[in-house]
Amino acid sequence: MLYSAFEMGITAFSPARLAAGLGSQLWRSPLNPAAETWFGRSAAAALEVFEHATRRYPKPDWLIDSTEVNGRSVPVTVETFARKDFCSLLHFKRDADALRLAKSSGNTKASDAPDPAVLIVAPLSGHHATLLRGTVEAMLPEHDVYITDWLDARSVPITLGRFDLNDFIDYLIDFLRLLKPLAPGAGVHT
Repeated sequence: MLYSAFEMGITAFSPARLAAGLGSQLWRSPLNPAAETWFGRSAAAALEVFEHATRRYPKPDWLIDSTEVNGRSVPVTVETFARKDFCSLLHFKRDADALRLAKSSGNTKASDAPDPAVLIVAPLSGHHATLLRGTVEAMLPEHDVYITDWLDARSVPITLGRFDLNDFIDYLIDFLRLLKPLAPGAGVHT
């Protein structure tokens, strides 16, 4: 019911969003003599904020195809490591041969030791996990990176039931148990 009301609200705002976008362009137009006035800039900014706040944004791509280790490029592929009803656990898999070569070329003392696994937990606040792209990129050179990719609540059928804080915690515990054998001794960092 709540998601239906939300969808109806977004649909109802579509004409206003389009009008706000056009109005913002009108107030910013160099042909508008009032464009450079305080009122013109304020009106354009207010209309632009409204248009951006009511817009639907698609999920961006990861755009991570490599990382740099000891000055060498190491190819990276994004794979689904585990899938549950409300979340997928993604793995940023670094090419093993390229990683071994890059580590051996550097001053790494324990080049044969596996990198520690790290689980990045993306927020459930309606943002896409891809917004943590910078964090993933920063961790990739020295860690085996995994991230939670939560599904948008409106795309989950109601037949799958509720998802509350206890379920969220259970998902994280399950993911950590899946990753524990991959990081013997060091454990999984979160």
